[in-house]
Amino acid sequence: MLTLMGHTGRVHSVAFSPDGTLLASQADDGTVRLWNVPAGTLRSSLQPGGRSSRGGAGMAFAPDGTLCAIGAGTAQLWRVGDGTLLRVLDGTAAGVSSVAVAPTGRLLAVGSGWSERHEPLIQLWDAADGRRLRTLQAQHFGAVVSLAFSPDGALLAAGDEHIRLWRVADGALVQILPALPEAALVCGLAFAPDGTMLAAGSGDNVVRLWRVADGMLRYALVGPAAGGYVRSVAFAPDGRLLAAGMSASGAVQVWRIPQGTLIRTPDGPPGGVNGVAFSPDGALLAWGAADGTVYVWRMPQACGAGTTRSLHR
Repeated sequence: MLTLMGHTGRVHSVAFSPDGTLLASQADDGTVRLWNVPAGTLRSSLQPGGRSSRGGAGMAFAPDGTLCAIGAGTAQLWRVGDGTLLRVLDGTAAGVSSVAVAPTGRLLAVGSGWSERHEPLIQLWDAADGRRLRTLQAQHFGAVVSLAFSPDGALLAAGDEHIRLWRVADGALVQILPALPEAALVCGLAFAPDGTMLAAGSGDNVVRLWRVADGMLRYALVGPAAGGYVRSVAFAPDGRLLAAGMSASGAVQVWRIPQGTLIRTPDGPPGGVNGVAFSPDGALLAWGAADGTVYVWRMPQACGAGTTRSLHR
């Protein structure tokens, strides 16, 4: 296990580069750190500034790994190679609460926060030239705290107290999934690699899996720890495992899909886990903790094969 230290605030987002050689971690100290994998050495530190909203504003690599989109008060595009800030997309008066990059790398989705004077919305930007292409509004009840593109880029999922599915091509609202329990924000969203399922982590400590085609709830996964939020969710590249970061227990729960059985709940520090990510080859699982530490676990091959062996620590 790698333990990466250096942040002085809560780590709320982690993401691997598409080639798996870098791990990015974003924290409330206003920095994004780029770590070499698997060595665990610090390559560079970006300074986007800002502080996360509830659930974290987030970040995402472009598919070719050359750019990193970061939400930190504004939406920012950084060049990974030399750490240069290329563009600031500042079109939301209430601040940025979530970001996502489309599989093509050309489109950037930006979710806004909430204020008494400004209704939350989602903006779609051209990442190449910084043009705002479309604004999506559908009476969000709170900050748009989570966004995820489907693997083919055709759909965009957005979470607040509901989950909305938008068609990217024309901005049409395709579906609103049933409301969650009162005050249960959707803090994390992830499409399965084949695009058939959507996982959602929420404020009632439950991970829900929805069938995208018809919006049917397939699973409600409840771990052993009570209370708190499911801060983030991530599918393994082959879609057979789903990881969830739990705020109350400080644990990472790993579920076998589609069986819906819990494989492992690694021990974690108090204060919670706020971001989880699998490496592109599925060999590593990274998570960020409230104490500012980033952990990287090597997944045993047996876990990928669907057994119940524990993760090595």
